[in-house]
Amino acid sequence: MDGNNESLSGELDLSSLSSLSLEPSWASGDKTDKISVGRISRDDRRGNAPRRRERPVGSGIRDRRPPRNRDANADSAPRSEERPPRRERPSKPRRDDRRSGKRPDRVPAPRVVEVAFFPEDKPFTVLAKAVKNSARTYALFEIANLILEKPERFTIVVKPLARKTNPAKKTDAPAEATKETAPTLFVSVPDGMPFLNEADAFAYVFAQHIDKFFTKETVETDAPKGNFTMVAKCGFTGELLAPPNYHAYQQILRDHHAANFPKMPFEKFMSRLETVKDQESVDAWIAKMKTVERYTVKDRKEGEPEALDGAGAAKAFLLSNRRNKVVRTVGTARIPGKMLEQMPMGLMKAGIEHELEFQRKFPLNTANFLRGRLRRAGFSLFKRGAKGITLVCAIRRKFRTPDSVFSDTIQRIFDFLEKHPNTKVQDLPKLMLGLGEDTAIPADSAPAEEPAATAPETEPTAPATPAGTPSDTEAQLSELLVNVRWLVLEGYVSELSDGALFTYPKMTVAQAKAAAKEEETEAKSDAVPVEEKPDDIAAEIPPAPEMPDTPAVTE
Repeated sequence: MDGNNESLSGELDLSSLSSLSLEPSWASGDKTDKISVGRISRDDRRGNAPRRRERPVGSGIRDRRPPRNRDANADSAPRSEERPPRRERPSKPRRDDRRSGKRPDRVPAPRVVEVAFFPEDKPFTVLAKAVKNSARTYALFEIANLILEKPERFTIVVKPLARKTNPAKKTDAPAEATKETAPTLFVSVPDGMPFLNEADAFAYVFAQHIDKFFTKETVETDAPKGNFTMVAKCGFTGELLAPPNYHAYQQILRDHHAANFPKMPFEKFMSRLETVKDQESVDAWIAKMKTVERYTVKDRKEGEPEALDGAGAAKAFLLSNRRNKVVRTVGTARIPGKMLEQMPMGLMKAGIEHELEFQRKFPLNTANFLRGRLRRAGFSLFKRGAKGITLVCAIRRKFRTPDSVFSDTIQRIFDFLEKHPNTKVQDLPKLMLGLGEDTAIPADSAPAEEPAATAPETEPTAPATPAGTPSDTEAQLSELLVNVRWLVLEGYVSELSDGALFTYPKMTVAQAKAAAKEEETEAKSDAVPVEEKPDDIAAEIPPAPEMPDTPAVTE
């Protein structure tokens, strides 16, 4: 039967199913013939041609179908018209969304830890230096995304959620009876890997750091004794593990899982176990058990055994004599981001990965943790626009007041940027001077590493014409770039990461003082977060365009 179906499947044109209608012909009012689904007659089941039963006139059988062309404004309507046709009724959701091509929604893992991400020291130092040298203004979210982009650039801080317990169950006890148990994490002492329970932490240390406690070797021993008729086999590696009636069966399974699949859930490993009943496999397992793993104790103390046979004995020794060097309890754990890949599968890893994915899309929490770190590094943070986008710059803003006096060239730049905000630096020669797009910025100029502390006290003067300048065009271009650079370094104009320029509107003296005071207040109010490698992060900070850094004009 299966063979016939396979041979016919290649001859059927499945595209014809898209036009197949399963509703009765009277439901739509269309006179074209449609397939009507009803009971299958005995002849149909036998493979004969379908026969339609004709009703004799006056047979007494009432036709309950509504007429096709009934007047919509009729005074009375049969009860059948009170219900909409079947094709108009809202359909119930299907039990199996796979029929419609939809994937069932995944049930999110329960949240068991609070997760926060902080920058690593070395990448953050490189990043801060690159931002300062560029003299540009970056969105706080941009810096947060740059840190979260690679695991080497951030540290993960996890804290277990408090679990509420109510000792008075189903009673009229007051609400004060509800208590919160102290949150605790179990951390691997050799490398600091956190776990939710001590058993998982101990199994991880035994599988990954056994060489810190024992010298392991394989030795000959006596074969196990007993009546064994079957043996469990690993469904992944094919290794014979142990008979179910062997006294160390459960321990052997857990040791094999911890050594070979530390990132796999134990339930999944158990679901793939196979039971082999042939005598050859049983004999092969007995021959395998004639050799045993011997663990020689390192840093042995007086009264302790020199060596232990089997992983079970070694684990019991660690629990009894080296517990404080294997696992410790903490309230908060901190690990480098690159250790996330090594973390065994479980609720904690799922929670960290989920939060990391969310923060990479909307890094609000990470950006808030960065505020204090950036301010301590000497950066100024301020908000711009109605949406309150937080910007970061190494240069403190300055505001123009009615008492501020600038040269004509500087004032023209202010006027232009007020009318054309977010104009990019590379577009200024064309828009302000009418120069062509192929006009090159002088290559012998470079941005200053440190911004000028104060403006010169001299009166505004025209820039000196550079030596070797062939025409007035290059002199005008050089003067424009010098002035723009000075405005950026002084803080009157901000240059965004994409090269866009914007200036701040004029303020009264009182408004300028209020804005400066507000910024100082925000700097003091930023809470100091929890204490927080690669140099390639500096290459991702776009450098500022090359412009002369000699200020030509001042207030």
